[in-house]
Amino acid sequence: VLAKLLLSPKMKLQPQFVKKPQTLKDSFYQVMYANSITLTPGTLTVLCDEESLLIHCLTDDAVKAILDHPVEAAYQALERHGDV
Repeated sequence: VLAKLLLSPKMKLQPQFVKKPQTLKDSFYQVMYANSITLTPGTLTVLCDEESLLIHCLTDDAVKAILDHPVEAAYQALERHGDV
């Protein structure tokens, strides 16, 4: 998918960094969520700390997907219930 995105002459790349506030408190869940973002095509978590995530996205669509990432809610639920 990523190779097709990069090699397509029609694709309009808009590489950018996005800073997303950290909603998880436990470092285990923070790292797991950061890794989940990196698995999303066209995204890479560059920095994960207690306050925020710095994410590199290749397109505006990738930014939108990250800002409304459904996996985040799943990690929040796990963190609330302590199911590690």
